[in-house]
Amino acid sequence: MLARSSRFFDQRRGKLRTQAQRKKLRRIFCPELTILFPMKTLVIETSSDSALLALVQDGQVLSSVPLPGGPTLSKTLGLEIKKLLTSYPLPYDQIVLGTGPGSYTGLRVGAAMAQALAFGWNIPLLTACSLFAFAPSSGPFAVALDARLGGLYILPSDGPAQKLPTTEALSFLRRYPLITTPHPHLIQPKLPDLFLVHTHPDPLRLVAEAADRPLELLYL
Repeated sequence: MLARSSRFFDQRRGKLRTQAQRKKLRRIFCPELTILFPMKTLVIETSSDSALLALVQDGQVLSSVPLPGGPTLSKTLGLEIKKLLTSYPLPYDQIVLGTGPGSYTGLRVGAAMAQALAFGWNIPLLTACSLFAFAPSSGPFAVALDARLGGLYILPSDGPAQKLPTTEALSFLRRYPLITTPHPHLIQPKLPDLFLVHTHPDPLRLVAEAADRPLELLYL
């Protein structure tokens, strides 16, 4: 079966423009070949000071590098990608980008880099709400993020992300036994009665929620 399938893909190869397309076809028609051609995903999450660059391959994190936020992010992100390519050379199959909510500068830097790489490497650019990066693997839970101009962004385990005024957010969050956030020091004063768990971005959670959708950044 493996030999026949290999010949099938050799015959079709000339009609497929990218390696990602070839791997997608293998997964559909010949799943036993996917172990020979694992998917490599570059993950860029720069919505907060807990920024991240990671490489994920079929459910395993091969590399994960925390990045500093602020004005040095642009330079640091480029340097870390260069280092990553040295250890894990091309080709990659797709890029996953966290699209916020988050800081204007961080999101713009991450999006610009992701778009440039996806275009240059001719691979898909998938996006996901950045709140998923800070979510636990199982619920019930809620992710809370300071909205700066007022209120909180909340991602509950049993519903969509939403923005709520602080008073409503406090009442809403009381129903969840686990509340995670990338910056508890910012929102703890708004939620004095609740216990917050500080979390760092998880590239696997972001990849799991990523989809091929229009790139729209949500700024704080």
